[in-house]
Amino acid sequence: DCGIARARVLSEAEKEFRQSLDKAFNAEMHYLERNIEDRFNPESLLPECKSVVVVTYNYLTDVEQKSDKYRTARYTWIQDYHILVKNLLEQLADKIVNYYPSVKCRATVDSSAISEKRWAMEAGVGCMGKNGLIHNSNGSFFVIGVLLVDQFCDEYDQSLPKSDCGACEICVRSCPVNALETP
Repeated sequence: DCGIARARVLSEAEKEFRQSLDKAFNAEMHYLERNIEDRFNPESLLPECKSVVVVTYNYLTDVEQKSDKYRTARYTWIQDYHILVKNLLEQLADKIVNYYPSVKCRATVDSSAISEKRWAMEAGVGCMGKNGLIHNSNGSFFVIGVLLVDQFCDEYDQSLPKSDCGACEICVRSCPVNALETP
């Protein structure tokens, strides 16, 4: 899937992120405490960024787990998504620059400070559920890539709100390591 959001500072998202850090929801992942402003301001990663293109890559395939000895996340059953999705985004950037040579782009896949999930919500490709970002067709079995572009687009996709999962707890019950709490 793909969506495009107008670049801007996501002040409310940054405020919510800081509140989650204050509650120690980042556990031992202290790297989340660095470069907080960069996560919500695309111009910090690409000066004069005007558009944020967000893509999702579905990893729910028929591929089987590589090891019977260890249980690993499904995304590890495919080619390294950092490389796979970034290559696809760089091909897209090349096509854009081919048509519009003055355009500057920056591709990132889980490798910069930008909050891919928040930008996915802004670009209309997912909503936030109890276990993270949810896509209408792929559930939570996808990875996110972002292409920052220093030009405006003719139109932008409508953002999606935070999800109201209601009483649904499928992800909570299905989590193999019981990492999710409810509500």
